[in-house]
Amino acid sequence: MIISSCNNEGTKHNIKLIEKTSIRTNLTVDSFPDSLVMDNFDVGCMVSYSKKDANEYENIFMEGAGVPSEIGKSLTIMKIDRTLQVFHSNDEKDMKSINENLFKTKLSNKDYEVEVTTHLGQSFEASDSTEHFGTIKVTRKKDKSTITIDFKGGVAC
Repeated sequence: MIISSCNNEGTKHNIKLIEKTSIRTNLTVDSFPDSLVMDNFDVGCMVSYSKKDANEYENIFMEGAGVPSEIGKSLTIMKIDRTLQVFHSNDEKDMKSINENLFKTKLSNKDYEVEVTTHLGQSFEASDSTEHFGTIKVTRKKDKSTITIDFKGGVAC
């Protein structure tokens, strides 16, 4: 936004231009211990992701059935801008299957939008688990700042 003002002193004109810029702060996604959020989830399958180059126990994303559990609904928790953020989703509405090994999920709360692109990796029948990898894109609604993170993880039941 540019604001201009004019000061007329006789025949002399002083024009001042003042530029106002919006201040953007860096958007951050931080890890958190699963023990911090486990009371929010019901028993059953859990999805947990960590940054691709981080320790697998440094969760940045956890998803499962919330308490109380509702069929077809999921609860996702992430730590964004140093605050735990909760996203409620309707699996049929918010998740789109691209093919049998790729799906996209869109989540939103009042402050953030999250888009997760997930590739399914190897499945392990004995432990009822599947490896996942992909990207998480987070957008802060108030200033449209974004961050994209490569992740690894999976689902375990």
